[in-house]
Amino acid sequence: MKQIVSTINSIFVGLVFLLSGFLKAIDSVTFADLLSQYGVEWFGYVAPAIILGEIVLGLALVFRVYVRPITWVTLAFVVGVTIVFAYGLLFRGITDCGCFGQLRILNSHPWFTFTRNAILVLLLVISLVYPPKNNKLSLSVLAFSMVTTGIAAYLCGFSLHGAQILKAKSSPLEPKVLQETALPEFLIENTGITLSPDSVYLVFAFSYTCPYCRNSIGNVEQYERMDYVDRTIGLAMGEGEDSISFVNLFHPNFEIHSVSNRQLPKLVSHLPTSFIIRHDTLVNVISGLAVSPSLLK
Repeated sequence: MKQIVSTINSIFVGLVFLLSGFLKAIDSVTFADLLSQYGVEWFGYVAPAIILGEIVLGLALVFRVYVRPITWVTLAFVVGVTIVFAYGLLFRGITDCGCFGQLRILNSHPWFTFTRNAILVLLLVISLVYPPKNNKLSLSVLAFSMVTTGIAAYLCGFSLHGAQILKAKSSPLEPKVLQETALPEFLIENTGITLSPDSVYLVFAFSYTCPYCRNSIGNVEQYERMDYVDRTIGLAMGEGEDSISFVNLFHPNFEIHSVSNRQLPKLVSHLPTSFIIRHDTLVNVISGLAVSPSLLK
């Protein structure tokens, strides 16, 4: 009976790892950018290794091959990522673990993450105390695992060049006096906001339905949390129902002003676009996926 329970535990944890790995593989660039928020720029480079490592561990647990060493490695992995996330939560203001990609219901709250990981640790410990039957690595299992890992690598769609793209987007432009740009007039006419020369702002132009805009929200929220800016202003293009759906899904921590579909294209050529304004000077324009503020320091 104990061995049956351990077998169920192993399969369950393996399926969790497979789900986590594939969901991150679908949007690996966002996961890599999330890792960079921990303050180490090269951390994003390890995103593909983490994703594929989860896939391999998940397959090994489901098929129960090399049970004890795989279970020990999985246990160390879960404990390790929990410690890293705790550091990010306490010292970097990171609330999204990104464990399940954009499936936010499974990344909903930090304490949910800690509780989930504690359950996984308990199941893995039980599997170590009462190990399930160890299966031999058959040719069919090996072939299936290689195909599955290959699919995950393909979905990942990520290389070291991808991390370079993220970094390249953060390169500052030649500082420009804000009054020489269209931003002040645009903000006053469309939102009534006047920017103070004594403050630092992030102006985030986006659409409620654009996938790249949605993938940027987690990074945008970090700017105020990490004290990189004093105020974040969202300029959103979209209809009323899209706005309600967006707010209910993401619960953004920054103010959002809706701008008509005709007006916003007068300010930006594509979405999303982020403007960093420091003391009455436009110091950075980030086109495309918003990068972590840690990449701008």
